[in-house]
Amino acid sequence: MKTRWLLFCLPFFVLLSCQDKEDDLPQVTPTPTPTPSTNTLNLSDLQVGQKSIYRHYRATCDDLENTFEYTGDSIVVEVIAIDNQLHFDEYFTAGSVNQDTTHRQVPVTSKDQLLLLPERNQSALFFFYGSDTIHLAPAIREDLEQASCRVIQSGSPFIGNDIGHIPSFELEDIKHYDKTIVSCVPMILNMEAYLLYDQEQLHLTYTLQGFEFMGVITEHIEGWELVKE
Repeated sequence: MKTRWLLFCLPFFVLLSCQDKEDDLPQVTPTPTPTPSTNTLNLSDLQVGQKSIYRHYRATCDDLENTFEYTGDSIVVEVIAIDNQLHFDEYFTAGSVNQDTTHRQVPVTSKDQLLLLPERNQSALFFFYGSDTIHLAPAIREDLEQASCRVIQSGSPFIGNDIGHIPSFELEDIKHYDKTIVSCVPMILNMEAYLLYDQEQLHLTYTLQGFEFMGVITEHIEGWELVKE
């Protein structure tokens, strides 16, 4: 994995973490469930004008029931063309708590059931994945299972180059079934991370990272979930 991903992604997630300082931000009414797009992304056949919306969630692993929440932030991922090259244009929706107006434009190519993202480290969704290529229809997928906050492969956390299949992934309001899954390669900054997708859509991004305070480690979860009809 290219180490420079952190330089691009930290500003994005610092902005999210700073939303807790309510006194420093203008008060807005968040849109808890943005209206989904009617012309959503098709990862196997990207076309200019397609767009999908993702909403941000977070929780702590040891108390999912009481800490899981959608934060009021959502981002649009829209297909645009710049100099005849398709890009994912990522930006916050107007109803988000986070009022950052930055657009992050990431070159993308969809070809032969492959999604090519040579600058994925600039993306809020794909930054942690360790390859430029995402296989949309892999010939072989490893059987995986969920255990609480983690995805497990043969008794150990799913981390590495394998492409997996998970029959179900449920986390409070988040419920996804029969998805292809890839992980962070390798584990970095004590973080585990997954992409859940199928041939047409990225359905979920998921990161789990432990933070220590006064000798106690708390595992924080956050990510983005596709808004569906």
